[in-house]
Amino acid sequence: MAESAELVVVGAGASGCMAAIAAAEGTGRRVLLLEGGPRPAAKIYATGNGRCNLTNLVQTAACYHCRPEERSLADSVLNGWPNDAMMDFFSERGVLLHDRDGYVYPRTDQASTVAACLLRELDRLQVEVRTGEKVRSLCLRTERSGIRTFLLQTGRNTYEAQSVILACGGLAGPQYGCDGSGYRLAASLGHTVREPLPALVPLRCRPSEGTSQAAGIRCIAEVRLLIDGREAGRETGEILFTDYGLSGIPVLQISGMAAGALREQRQVELCLDLLSGISEQNWEQECARRLETAEQNGRSTLGDWLLGLCPDRLQALVLGSRGLVREKKVYKTGSYLLPEILRDLRSFRMEVTGTQGPDRAQTTAGGIPLAEVSEEMSSRLVPGLWLTGEMLDVDGICGGYNLRWAFTTGRTAGRAAASALTGQEGNA
Repeated sequence: MAESAELVVVGAGASGCMAAIAAAEGTGRRVLLLEGGPRPAAKIYATGNGRCNLTNLVQTAACYHCRPEERSLADSVLNGWPNDAMMDFFSERGVLLHDRDGYVYPRTDQASTVAACLLRELDRLQVEVRTGEKVRSLCLRTERSGIRTFLLQTGRNTYEAQSVILACGGLAGPQYGCDGSGYRLAASLGHTVREPLPALVPLRCRPSEGTSQAAGIRCIAEVRLLIDGREAGRETGEILFTDYGLSGIPVLQISGMAAGALREQRQVELCLDLLSGISEQNWEQECARRLETAEQNGRSTLGDWLLGLCPDRLQALVLGSRGLVREKKVYKTGSYLLPEILRDLRSFRMEVTGTQGPDRAQTTAGGIPLAEVSEEMSSRLVPGLWLTGEMLDVDGICGGYNLRWAFTTGRTAGRAAASALTGQEGNA
């Protein structure tokens, strides 16, 4: 016997919790929130390294990646619940906020504060939260009267609902229950799924001599993404050399584009300026000085010659790419190589071979095309169905943008779903 509810929200992450709250607020409707994992809001606790960077004061179109033809819809959705209004939602419920250079966090700097706020609201609004209820199938049933209802089958129960909001997340964070199952549910009802790929994820690079020695080094660098030799993106900030490749915010920002190009079997490289911030004029003067020094002190080592430009282990990496070592004497190094070594410091290339897995990704690129939903997040293919958050083919850069998208689409869908149910009653 199926258990009935007016509205079922599938997935109790940031988007699903907000959708259930928005649907239940002021309506008195029975809202059922199903979560496949052992506890709701599990992924929120880990966001922002446990501090929950929930939005950003800078909000521009460039902060969200989507197809050009779907940009206007994405902007309309975000403008439908302005950033200030979203921050007010939390402040009015006791979550005071502060920002660091535009990155907005709860004043406690604890992600648990945001999660607790959402859970308290769910309880206050009497939303029924069921954990351990992973939805395995979703289908439509048409009764003789012509009324259509959704049937949701979990491993333990069957539920019947007038409306369903899918807020299942993407592939990022399988340790929190994000396994792409929401895409399969949407596809079973006719929706398209653009191949989901890890985004905001470290990149794996082809190892070279000195790679292992550089692991653990952090430095400020400009990172240019080259696809088939042409620049596709550029970011500057602190990068981290690892035993598998590169990480750090600049790398994460361009990782989605890199993953897409790799999927198409294109050549992907990172070009690093390890001396970012030095002007061209000052660098030309420094190069001239170093080359003159090399002629005068040829018996010094390459490591001594490069002293002060970058850490020893980065010297080893740059020199190793040319089959050289720090201990080699300058006079034994071909004079033609010395300018090349200096150039390498400003344009060191690393071939990208892949990304780290979904467990290391912060979000997912790909998913349900935004063109298949309305500004209210309702499906254009299936009446009574709403889609939110990471399930949609929109992904933000680092800095709280993906949570902003999750909260905004969840609230929009919840309010619209509740309103649609009221309209159905009025037409009955």
